[in-house]
Amino acid sequence: MPKPYVPALDELPAKQELAEALQAAIDDAASTYNDAIAAAWSAFKEEVEKYNAGIADLNLYVDEVCNQLQERYDDRSETWQEGPKGDALQDMISEWEQFSGFEPTEPSKCDEPDSITDVIGNYPTEPAE
Repeated sequence: MPKPYVPALDELPAKQELAEALQAAIDDAASTYNDAIAAAWSAFKEEVEKYNAGIADLNLYVDEVCNQLQERYDDRSETWQEGPKGDALQDMISEWEQFSGFEPTEPSKCDEPDSITDVIGNYPTEPAE
């Protein structure tokens, strides 16, 4: 039985070449994007480290304020502590204790798309027997 002639299959090598060029271009674009993300993340992370160092200093300050407020509260009589001024001071202490730092997460990178050269190269060029 003779093989069927399919004229469009004559274009397959050119189409495979085009697919390879497209794949190379998208791979390069994804790589460029990921490099830019990595560089931006690195610069951002440096600033976050400075920020977190500042937050650590602020945490020490907040602890000092909370301790002094608590001492002020503890030095008062039980009657004062249970009254409106004691409640207000306790609320103030609670608000100061809510202070917390910032913890960033790294942004996602671009996944390279599936290889179209693998796909087009795997299509049959003749029927199975």
